[in-house]
Amino acid sequence: MASHGGGDLLEQLYREDFKGLKDMTKAQLAELVECDASYPVKQGYLTKQGGSWKTWKQRWFVLKDRLLVYYKTPQDTEPTGVIPVKGCVVGETPDAKKSHCFRIQSPSRDFYITASSKADMEDWISAIFAKSFGPKLAASSSAGLASKVNGQLRIIVKSGRDLVPRDINGYSDPFCVLLLEAEQFKTKTMLRTLNPTWNETCTFDVSFITSDLHVVVWDWDRFTPPDFMGQLKVPLADLADQQVHDKWIKLLQRRKNEKVSGEIRLELEFQYTKDEGDMDSVNRLFGVPLEEIVKRPHEKGDVPLFVEKATDYLERNALGAEGLFRVPGNSAEMKRLRAFIDQGKIDFETCNDPHVVGGVLKFFLRDLPEPLLTFALYKDFVAAAQLKSRRDALGAAMRTLQVLPRVNYATLERLMSFLNKVSKNGKINLMTAENLAIVFAPNLLRPPHMTQDVVMHMLHVNSIVELMISHFGTFFCGETYKDEVAEEELITPEEAEKAKQEAANESRTSTQNRTSGSRASWSEIVDPGSGKTYFFHELFGSTWSRPAELDPVEEEIPPPPPPPPASAEPVQDEWEQLCTDDGQVYYYNKQTGETSWTHP
Repeated sequence: MASHGGGDLLEQLYREDFKGLKDMTKAQLAELVECDASYPVKQGYLTKQGGSWKTWKQRWFVLKDRLLVYYKTPQDTEPTGVIPVKGCVVGETPDAKKSHCFRIQSPSRDFYITASSKADMEDWISAIFAKSFGPKLAASSSAGLASKVNGQLRIIVKSGRDLVPRDINGYSDPFCVLLLEAEQFKTKTMLRTLNPTWNETCTFDVSFITSDLHVVVWDWDRFTPPDFMGQLKVPLADLADQQVHDKWIKLLQRRKNEKVSGEIRLELEFQYTKDEGDMDSVNRLFGVPLEEIVKRPHEKGDVPLFVEKATDYLERNALGAEGLFRVPGNSAEMKRLRAFIDQGKIDFETCNDPHVVGGVLKFFLRDLPEPLLTFALYKDFVAAAQLKSRRDALGAAMRTLQVLPRVNYATLERLMSFLNKVSKNGKINLMTAENLAIVFAPNLLRPPHMTQDVVMHMLHVNSIVELMISHFGTFFCGETYKDEVAEEELITPEEAEKAKQEAANESRTSTQNRTSGSRASWSEIVDPGSGKTYFFHELFGSTWSRPAELDPVEEEIPPPPPPPPASAEPVQDEWEQLCTDDGQVYYYNKQTGETSWTHP
């Protein structure tokens, strides 16, 4: 990596998530350490796990302002390695085989380190956390709960510029998927543009200041799955509390040699307070495993009483509420309701806002230590979603569901029954099965740790949850699978390009052929993000306006030829079948003098 001088090298590496760190020489690492020209905050011997054999070796560690640097000995001038601490997650790992072990989850990778004593370990964790997120939060937090907050992130996805073209017409049809913790948001699709304007607002509840906002830009395509156009990541630790940040952020690749260009403009406002929840309450509900909840004396079955009462209330009062689960509830009201529930007071009848109850239900699912569909089955569900046929995907997902724990299965069945009813009122509440899947999928199915693959697989996770909602009867009631829409098998990108080229060649044969061909090739499609109808043509692309070719037109019937001379083959009594000079057949009535192109 080329040197950029001063602090620029360090800033560049942070922007690139330290992807080039492993390729740096010791001299370059020394230059990097010089960029962080702060005095050491803490230093001493620690034992670090590393190398291809995962061996444990003692190293001399020096904590600076933005880097944790380690050397073989205190006398060395060239570091053995560096760990970026800005925005990292640090905490004890009690399940580790080593004593006094803690883990640092940095932008580059995870590091496992042991200290000489519990007190020394806690000192290092506190010092690293203070440099990671600043003194505001660290000063009043214990090492174990330092990153736990009650917060909201308001985002306006404003626009994009200079995006990469993915379609044959030189444009793209971009849409954005935003993912934060266990919530996601999808923008509408902008058609035939490299400089889209969305201006869409969403709000995410935040539980950890250590979280990252992930944004992926996709190109919608009728023939194939969406094409990747770029991604970006915003660490919440970089956002000052209660300040509005309006910035253009560069899109990055998934892998080397991938063609990505352009920037996305986001407006971000993050507000949070330290979580003061009563962690010792015997009635505490949020953040408690399902198995523990259903064992409590007041519980009556395998489905938590909270889930039963919340879905029952919403079924009776909110099936017609527009944007149910998508529109955020009042933050203060949700916090108050959660506090009552954690005291064992599960009663929604005094609540006048269904969005508050819906928001608390989502929070309960998101805060489970393990998601409803479990960590262990994440890869199986993603593999099912990647099958080409919806029927095959549904079958594989149903087989995977059979190994869910009993309590998880029962709770999932109650939730899907309710969401199926919500989706059937989609014309009123605007929450189709697809829209509900976008809201609930990250809460129900995710792996233990957020990685780039998780972000890329979110569309697959969405499709599995959408299947469960729309085909609830097939999944849980033994009904025969019957898709409402004829299945359209995916074709390869090469086949798609060939089909487009053939359509283009055919359309140029004649003016008449192109007009009739374009009319036949226009399709009306409902955009899932906005609910609006747009029109797509294999050759001419997409448009929000209704094409003139789709307007009804009266076909002109050519006038019959003049009466022919008297030499004819009899057809029916007075009618005779004749031919024009160019071979077209027509019919002539000898008695009336009428002519007709069609058989009498």
